[in-house]
Amino acid sequence: MSWLRENFTAEAGILGAHWEKLPAGQNITHNFVVVPSRPIVMRATPATVSYHTSSRGGKELTAFSSIPNYGYLRIYRANEVPNRSLPHYFEWTVFAALVAASLALPAFLYSSSKSSFAASQRK
Repeated sequence: MSWLRENFTAEAGILGAHWEKLPAGQNITHNFVVVPSRPIVMRATPATVSYHTSSRGGKELTAFSSIPNYGYLRIYRANEVPNRSLPHYFEWTVFAALVAASLALPAFLYSSSKSSFAASQRK
């Protein structure tokens, strides 16, 4: 959890949690809120849960959570998020111009060759 304390400030909740007993068929939800202290790309590890198969001890099992994006997380500055989600007008304008050019040039060549062919057929 050193990476957590170095890069984040805890806002709400308890970072580490431990429960002595969880009855069969019950569940517990644990949440906490952190705020990044700086932008960073970091590798996240899965959360681990260790538990015993019976109340008398039993075999200890460990479960792991899933990891999004192959474990790499990109933490943005607060002012970067709106810029990354804005509509990309410039990119769409360039795309439209390229599509128009790729359609207009062959159409122009076709019409000029068609008129040249028709003119040569009349003679």
